[in-house]
Amino acid sequence: MITPMTSLESSAAASRDLKYRLAALWCVVAAAVAMLVSCRSEEPSGADGDTGVNVDTTVKLTQSEVLDIRRTSSEFQVGLLQDGLLTFSEYEEAFLAMVQCVEAAGLTLVERPQLTAEEKYYLLLWYRDRQEMERDQPKADACRAEYFESIDRTWARRDPSAYASMYASALEALIACLSEAGSDLPEKPSLDDLHVLRDAFDPVYFRCLQATQESHRIPGWAP
Repeated sequence: MITPMTSLESSAAASRDLKYRLAALWCVVAAAVAMLVSCRSEEPSGADGDTGVNVDTTVKLTQSEVLDIRRTSSEFQVGLLQDGLLTFSEYEEAFLAMVQCVEAAGLTLVERPQLTAEEKYYLLLWYRDRQEMERDQPKADACRAEYFESIDRTWARRDPSAYASMYASALEALIACLSEAGSDLPEKPSLDDLHVLRDAFDPVYFRCLQATQESHRIPGWAP
């Protein structure tokens, strides 16, 4: 079952409106799938054909894994995985099919689905209140189960070394931000030096971390 990823956010104290974050990380990378996007008013944000990943991130499944998916997954997902391979374009096709299902069910998207540089999509859904969430969340869960659950689980197994250069660039940017802000760091700080700032809840560290996550499109990243 899909559950909110973050704490509730009040859009106005008087109205008690709530925002719930879901991912794919939920419905969670480099090109838009035209046959699906054409049914939508907007393309996923960041789907510009370049995530900075220059190696093959195709995930390979064993025969037993394919057989298990045939037993437990939907016909749509089995069709994408039955050859024992999952490519980015197939991952994206499944994600966008789930988005189309969510919208057809009448759920409200907070914003366009977001594409991270780690070749993951995430999606935000909006509910007016807890009652609406409890009523509509099963619809979102059903869309995920039908179009994306097995795909997302399989895609999470791709080789993390494909993103090594991106992580290195993010680390350099974080250190540069901290240095420019006057943080007390040695000339060549180690990860331990950064962790000292993190563990001290240094506000400059977290501002720079957030800026780096946003500029590199890697939400949730930290060294």
